[in-house]
Amino acid sequence: MNLPIRIACAYRPMAITALLGTALTIGACQSGSKPPPPGETPQAVSPVATLTVTPPSAPAEAAAVPEDGTPPKPAVVVPQLPGAVKVHSLANTTKAQCAIAGLGASRGKVKGSIVLEELAEGGVSIKGTITGLTPGRHGFHVHEHGNCDSADGLSAGGHFDPTQAPHGAMEATHSHVGDLGNIVADASGRAVIDVIKKPATLQAGPSSFLGKSFIVHSGADDLKSQPAGDSGSRIGCGIIKPMS
Repeated sequence: MNLPIRIACAYRPMAITALLGTALTIGACQSGSKPPPPGETPQAVSPVATLTVTPPSAPAEAAAVPEDGTPPKPAVVVPQLPGAVKVHSLANTTKAQCAIAGLGASRGKVKGSIVLEELAEGGVSIKGTITGLTPGRHGFHVHEHGNCDSADGLSAGGHFDPTQAPHGAMEATHSHVGDLGNIVADASGRAVIDVIKKPATLQAGPSSFLGKSFIVHSGADDLKSQPAGDSGSRIGCGIIKPMS
């Protein structure tokens, strides 16, 4: 069906295509003129032209009707929902945990479990136990990489030290954020940990313990030798992870 529509157009013949594939054909316009405003050059002005509109063809039937005349039932579409994914936000983490495992000759001997909690008044509470140690003091630090893959523990890197401070005691004003002094194993080789470290945090930031490693050393930390307190080889390692 053709529908005549009258519109104003330029003086030259032209054709345009409308939305949805509708063809619009504009017939030739007769040029005309009208007095221009003072100081302007006369321009051609178009009179009204006839526009022929050809509507799009009707859409095909969505589905054929069965021979018994019963209308077909629409297909049921079941939305696919993504599975629930548990995501830990580093910016909102207040608790973390770490499982200590033995390294090298101490593999299968040294074991431990540590829980960390960020305190409202600042700092991180570190509590736990480590077993399988020789009686006495053992250097205990947070190291910069969360990697315990190597048998000697060197994959954990050096002490966690975001402020580039010297090594020292845990309470020292200028010391590594990862400096935790010594833990003391009793006659059975069991050491209990219950300390608070400032200015460490579990929040996202340069002083966060998350993603770092605890390292247990074979000997005592003298709290002064650089860069790690001369505390001997690394005999235990564990990665600090958000509490699940």
